[in-house]
Amino acid sequence: MLTVVSSALAVFLIYKIVIEM
Repeated sequence: MLTVVSSALAVFLIYKIVIEM
C-alpha cells in the first residue's frame, strides 16, 4: 500500500515538473 502511494506521488511530481516546463 505504501509503495503504491509513494509511486503515485513520484509520478505526480514528475508530471507536474514536466507540465511546468
